[in-house]
Amino acid sequence: MKPFDYRMSMEFLKDFSPEEKLILYSVFGGTAMYLQQIDSHRTVQENIQNLFLKPMGYLYEEPLLLMHQEVQEPGVYCAIIEAIAKGAVKSSEISAKTGEDAAKCLKSESRKPLFTYGLSGKRDFNYSRNTALTNSYYINNK
Repeated sequence: MKPFDYRMSMEFLKDFSPEEKLILYSVFGGTAMYLQQIDSHRTVQENIQNLFLKPMGYLYEEPLLLMHQEVQEPGVYCAIIEAIAKGAVKSSEISAKTGEDAAKCLKSESRKPLFTYGLSGKRDFNYSRNTALTNSYYINNK
């Protein structure tokens, strides 16, 4: 089943204001199962906290479950994301923080899903003609 578009998703959110509906759709998307978990007696913030941020929340483990479906070694991907989030921007820094061999954690097959799903990006820098091209990685928060 495909996710609902914005208009169809609003059928699940009748008790919320237009602004709240937009926020909820932005967070939960059009997945019917996710939308069914929203409690109209709670605020937008309470719904997000209860469903995503509490260990017993319905969607608490959803990001990790989705990652398990999409990648072969989710632990490596989580470690790379965490290293970048903590300030590692160069390949050598990411490798050092993850404890993974640089060749393993930074080869194109490992990075591709991070870029494909928009979780991470890469900037190429060349500060002078005499130096090699330098890559810098970042978390995509757009």
